[in-house]
Amino acid sequence: MVQELPDGNIFIVDEKNAISQSLIVSRDGKILWKQPLHLEGCDVRLNSVRLLDSGHFIGVDQIQNRIVEFTKDGKILWEYFDKDASFRPESVDRFPNGDTVIADFGKRRILIVNNNKEVLWMWNPGRDQLLEPSSVRVISNGNLIVTDEELHIVSEIDGEGRVIWRYGKPGDPGASNGKITYPHDAIRLKNGNTLIVDTANHRVLEVSLNKSVLWKYENESDGYEKVNNLFSPRSAWRTKKGNTLIADSGNHRVIEVNKYGEIIWMLGSTSVKKRLLSSPRYIQLLENENLLIADSMNNRILEVDQNQNVIWSFEKCYHSSVLDTLYWPRWAQCLKAGRTLIADGRNGRIILVDEYGRLLRELRQYRY
Repeated sequence: MVQELPDGNIFIVDEKNAISQSLIVSRDGKILWKQPLHLEGCDVRLNSVRLLDSGHFIGVDQIQNRIVEFTKDGKILWEYFDKDASFRPESVDRFPNGDTVIADFGKRRILIVNNNKEVLWMWNPGRDQLLEPSSVRVISNGNLIVTDEELHIVSEIDGEGRVIWRYGKPGDPGASNGKITYPHDAIRLKNGNTLIVDTANHRVLEVSLNKSVLWKYENESDGYEKVNNLFSPRSAWRTKKGNTLIADSGNHRVIEVNKYGEIIWMLGSTSVKKRLLSSPRYIQLLENENLLIADSMNNRILEVDQNQNVIWSFEKCYHSSVLDTLYWPRWAQCLKAGRTLIADGRNGRIILVDEYGRLLRELRQYRY
């Protein structure tokens, strides 16, 4: 998580760190505050930490499966937990009146509790509406922005539990217009648009209420490799100057980009190398000692020689005048006569292509 503070300093939650720590840093990279490793003598691993207007912090303690509010020096002010073993808080935020909203990943629900730990409201609409909530945020009109990683959607929920706005297609991930893939977080901007961290597509989108993409920061492509400007981003924030802070988790850095997509500030790694592969899922050693690789998150199948040269690649083909592309291929097998069998995961199909990338056969999943 990343957030610009009123004084211009940056609040960062380093969730992927082995000890999961929160930091406040200045623009020149100086650490002004670091989260205590212990709260009143107890080890903690804090996730989804929010800095409250009071100057206190609230977050999810993953070790003890609880919500905890604490001071800068580690004093616990308030906590909430559920004795049910399936309770697994994933995200938390605080209403202006002091009530606390929790995204319960384990029970697939959103709940609001007061300072007396009484449950005031619960949204548990079923798996087709809420499957794996990764983030919940209170917005200025009192509604909630809920990000669901597994359903690949961002929704605005009102106090009656009604979905009054949504971006993404439930259960149907993608990178085309109107689709996102494993989003981790989203915030509502002051202009009414929504800033969405489209994590698995390695991009950040600004989406209007009519669902138009007004701005985006994403990776560029140069042939067989991608210049990973972003790699699994997990949080974004719009600054007072109109720039965008991005927690570029996979590249171990925080960057600030302007509206033109230029990086104007960085904390962390100073350079990002080109990556040939992104989350490869399957590999086959061929008779010629080359490797056939299902390069899943780059949406392609590669044959790579011993010098790491790409000598064959399959990403898309034309058939019946339609451009057909892979989406998260999970498996590939080289057959005789230059044919390749591919499990095209997110497209829900098995395809057979020849050495020229022509589609020979296709088996699609059945929908009931």
